Amino acid sequence: MRFAIVCLAFSMFLILAGCSQNEYPLSDADAAPPQNPRVAKPIVEGEQAGYEEEPQQDSESRVLHGNVILPEELTERFTPGMILFVIARDPDAEDPMPLAAKKIRVESLPHHFDLSDEDSLSDRPLPDSFQVIVRLDADGDLTTTDPVDLTAGPVDAAMGGHVDLLLEEESQ
Repeated sequence: MRFAIVCLAFSMFLILAGCSQNEYPLSDADAAPPQNPRVAKPIVEGEQAGYEEEPQQDSESRVLHGNVILPEELTERFTPGMILFVIARDPDAEDPMPLAAKKIRVESLPHHFDLSDEDSLSDRPLPDSFQVIVRLDADGDLTTTDPVDLTAGPVDAAMGGHVDLLLEEESQ
């Protein structure tokens, strides 16, 4: 019974205290709310109060540009319409899950790709540096291996940078 009363009292406290995430100061009623509250930080200068948004990074600096190149000796292995998987991973992570991935139908090679925060498999942006692996796959299924499948990588990459990946026979 005592536990129930304590829980009820704590619940009432939480309800009355409320969440202050989207509250704005009453001292400066004319201050416009921030456009994006998740990146806003409160500022107080004397009697002035308001919000200052953290500067956004240049969108081009948050993109990795890359080219997938097919060597001359492997051209007979390529068929238009093959699927190119572009995968970003953290080389130091214990978890083998990719950070980002793209699945692209390729009609010709070399093929240019861009990897950005929009390709992240989580709600977090990609780290500044990671590794990139590509696989050119005949059937578009990563769980199967076909003799014509080709891979490249892993290669070290950084957001805002450029990588060239030379395809080779997939190691079994």
